[in-house]
Amino acid sequence: AEALFLHPKPVDASSKRSFDSLLRSSQPKLLEVPEHIGTALAARLHAEGGEADADADRTQQRVIDTHLDEFFLARIGQRFLIEHYLASSGSSGAEQRPGFSGIIQSRCSPFEVVEQAEADLGEIWGRYGFEVVEQA
Repeated sequence: AEALFLHPKPVDASSKRSFDSLLRSSQPKLLEVPEHIGTALAARLHAEGGEADADADRTQQRVIDTHLDEFFLARIGQRFLIEHYLASSGSSGAEQRPGFSGIIQSRCSPFEVVEQAEADLGEIWGRYGFEVVEQA
């Protein structure tokens, strides 16, 4: 990450390619971070003596879940911004796709995406015997 801050501001095609390459190489491997987090949590539990009472376990699990949620949401946001920058910069060699600005589809309707996701989820849940209840 330090190399990203030290890299000079990209001002021409060559420096943009260099910055793009640095961005790509700075991304951790998809499965490395969760594996390291899991290993650290297991080590912490072992260091604390393994088992604790149920209330303490639930409280600790909520704290861990909150931290993991924050971490992964930030990671998703960061990956989105980097992918969008790389697609928008044009220095990666890929041409802009018609109807897109970077990775964003110009005519995308978030409302329609949510409606389709809701329909898909209802269909999947229905296969398993769950009933989807409409929320007002």
